[in-house]
Amino acid sequence: MKKNFSYVGALIILVVLFIAVSTFSKGAHSPVHAQTSDCANGGACLSGWAWSSNIGWVSFNSNNSGSGGGSYEVDIDNSGNLSGHAWSPNIGWISFNGSETNVPPANDTGLGVSSIANVSTTTGRVIGWGRALAGCRGDNWNGIACTKTGAGDDNGTSVVSGVVSNTGWDGWIHLSGTNNPTGDLTGNGGVTYSTATGKFLGYAWGSDVVGWLQFTPSPTVKTICDGDGCPNVQRLTGRCTTSPASSATPTDVTFTATPDGTTGPYYYNGSSVPVNGPYIKTLHESASTILDVQVADSGTGQGIIECTFSYTGGIPAQSCTFPNHAVKCDTTASSTPNPSGPNGVNSCSAIPYGYCAFSCAPPYHLNTAKTLCVSSSVIEI
Repeated sequence: MKKNFSYVGALIILVVLFIAVSTFSKGAHSPVHAQTSDCANGGACLSGWAWSSNIGWVSFNSNNSGSGGGSYEVDIDNSGNLSGHAWSPNIGWISFNGSETNVPPANDTGLGVSSIANVSTTTGRVIGWGRALAGCRGDNWNGIACTKTGAGDDNGTSVVSGVVSNTGWDGWIHLSGTNNPTGDLTGNGGVTYSTATGKFLGYAWGSDVVGWLQFTPSPTVKTICDGDGCPNVQRLTGRCTTSPASSATPTDVTFTATPDGTTGPYYYNGSSVPVNGPYIKTLHESASTILDVQVADSGTGQGIIECTFSYTGGIPAQSCTFPNHAVKCDTTASSTPNPSGPNGVNSCSAIPYGYCAFSCAPPYHLNTAKTLCVSSSVIEI
């Protein structure tokens, strides 16, 4: 259904668009801003990018050059309620749909799951939540939506007095709050909408995985050039230790990347915040991983330090279960699944499989967790 912005809201946005045409540069990474042109919903939507030093760039509209992720946008309705999706190449879909995210940790908007985030186009107030759907992986994901507010068990568990609890990352991103209040047009507080420019300023908080998500990225963010044809660049090298280096079971892994030859300070993964020391990151891993850490110094030094973790575990044959629409891979199976599902086995052939492998019969494809055969309308995380 076509959504019509209110008269006052539309007038404000149209004025903003006039300013935006001469202000926002095309290409590069423009800041997150509101617009009424090129919106799939026929009304108003967001476009542009936000930045996290942990996960990199987040795109709010698939019309952004180089955005990836398919077709998507974050929409604004007549009342300023946000819906739709943003995309991160590192953590996947970030949803503003309460029907997908489940109940937020706090009911900031007062509307529950019917609206989990809201923008005032008159005062600039931005409140509420978005959720990275990857936070639901495991027992909190039914193939379509998150089934609980808390984290999925794929992101970490703990056992206390014999009781297993999900204690990992839950994916929630808080647009503003006590520690990052909205309404700060300096860009140093929580996410705030500027009625004068149409830009979104400030920071959202995404816990230890996302960290601070900056809606107006600093122009001092360093871009890493680490190949041939990089002018005036002194190549930085380094070493990485991984603890543990390998595991046969899912576990927390600490990556420590240390640059060689210089004393710092360093800027890691494009951050404008200097660090006097190595890059240290702990992630819960259940598969072999290559982690590339970008590093720059205060001069012309740049480089990438590669960290590796080896997962040696497997799936025991006796635990094989095969979902609906699946084709079991064995010595006789042969099928060509939907190519839009690149995760897992791409096809079965006459090769003996020593593990639980299956493909999905068209038009179904594998979800990212490699547990279900889902239709093309299902959002994968």
